[in-house]
Formats: sequence, C-alpha cells, structure tokens
Amino acid sequence: MQNHAESVQQAFVLGDNNVNLSDVMINSQKANIAFQTTVQVRNKVIAAAGLDVFEGEPKVHPDLLTVPNVALTPHIGSASRDTRYAMMHLGIDNLLAGLAGQTPPNLLNPDYRLAARG
Repeated sequence: MQNHAESVQQAFVLGDNNVNLSDVMINSQKANIAFQTTVQVRNKVIAAAGLDVFEGEPKVHPDLLTVPNVALTPHIGSASRDTRYAMMHLGIDNLLAGLAGQTPPNLLNPDYRLAARG
C-alpha cells in the first residue's frame, strides 16, 4: 500500500494534477525531486516541504534556501541509535566475511568479486 508521501512524490514525478495546496511533501529518499519540490512550494502548488535528501549533498543549491516553507535537514534520516548500530554491524559482518574469503552478504558489485578471483 502506498502512503500519502509516496503518492504525492509520484504525482510530482508524473505531473499529476491531484497534488494540492494542502499537501506537504516529506522527502527522505529521492534527491532528484528536491528542486522540483521547491518549485512546487514556491508556485503554491503545495503548502510546504521537508527535504532530507537533495542533489549535490553536502552542498545546497541556493534556490533551495530561498523558500521559507521548505525545511532542509542534513541527511539525518538514519540518525537513530538503533539504525547506526545496525549499520555498524552490517559493516562488521561484511568485513569479517571478506577476511574469511567469503562473499560479503551485502556486496553491491558481484562482478568485482568474480574478477578478483579470475
């Protein structure tokens, strides 16, 4: 089931006219729509936006700073103790697997592993 934020996000991408001035966009995952979202707020298509992810991080495009009802956060969506511990353990598990000659459980590029064996 799609939550409201996802449906509003999809509406931006698709140019859907179902987005309205009472909507607030909360974006914590897609950097490529941050600028477009800001334009939507500036043009009073939606009421406000909260953006945790935006293109060019950590640099901020100056236009993102010109709209008072757009709140920017420095990519802190994962900044909880539980999440950071899970990230640490994930890294440790991958490191230990690699050191033991095994394929790390979260290897992003399996072609690299195959080429290294080659």
